[in-house]
Amino acid sequence: GPSQQKILAAMMEKPGRVFGMEELAELLWPLAHSYYGNMSHSIRSLVHNLRKRIGYSVIRTVPGIGYELVPKN
Repeated sequence: GPSQQKILAAMMEKPGRVFGMEELAELLWPLAHSYYGNMSHSIRSLVHNLRKRIGYSVIRTVPGIGYELVPKN
């Protein structure tokens, strides 16, 4: 869906850069910044579904921070 596309597009612009949960929430829902804490479940679900589409090894979880697109060598 469009939210998955936004995440993927942002990550493809900067492979290897770690995107924090708040940053991803702001990207997806720019006007809802006071609710970011409640959005982490939605982001995890979006990333899970994105991994199912493009491959589980493509997006790496950075514990306590967020996610990154694994750069191609």
